[in-house]
Amino acid sequence: MYLKVNSPGLEHKKDSDQENSKVKKPRKTRVRKDSEFDIDNIELYFHKPVYANGEKPLTPERDAKGQVTKKPKIEPMYYECRWCGVTYKKGEGTRGNLVKHQDGSSTGAPCSHRAVAILAGAKLPLTAKEIAEKVSITSDFGPFNVGVFNQLLVMWLVRNLLPWNRIKDSQLEVALRYARPGIKIRSRGWAASEAHRLYCNLQDKVIATLNV
Repeated sequence: MYLKVNSPGLEHKKDSDQENSKVKKPRKTRVRKDSEFDIDNIELYFHKPVYANGEKPLTPERDAKGQVTKKPKIEPMYYECRWCGVTYKKGEGTRGNLVKHQDGSSTGAPCSHRAVAILAGAKLPLTAKEIAEKVSITSDFGPFNVGVFNQLLVMWLVRNLLPWNRIKDSQLEVALRYARPGIKIRSRGWAASEAHRLYCNLQDKVIATLNV
């Protein structure tokens, strides 16, 4: 004879399992397609892929009734460039070789007919070399500094023999704030005193040179 025992712990575990099953799994971040960046998909730069010479697509496995049980995973891997005619093999699960041909790399040049493709209407990203040059230019200047920027404006005024009130020119200010919202341009009084300070520094250097 067996007694039926109610176990609150078991009921709680069952409820917890039901609640856990309702919890939504976090969504994976979707990789954006080339077309979403207003550039052509990499495959458009090449002709339709083909198999290697003598290589044929595998036939799918079928059961006794003739129904497909397993599809072959081998796909055509050889892409001929539409513009230069050179054929490249696509890596398994990656488009790296195709991108390297179209856009080049840090050590290799891009497709020799890339300019022709662009003239024909192809929308291509920057080459690897162009991207590296942009990064280099940005890093050379360092972070933006408002004080240095205003000093450069003073140097521009002095170099072009412009009056101090030109630093508060309305059109100049609109253009600069459009280029960098929130930028603060200092007063013409500051510009005059800063120019005087620069002049004094220059004068001291000239006197020091003459005394040598």
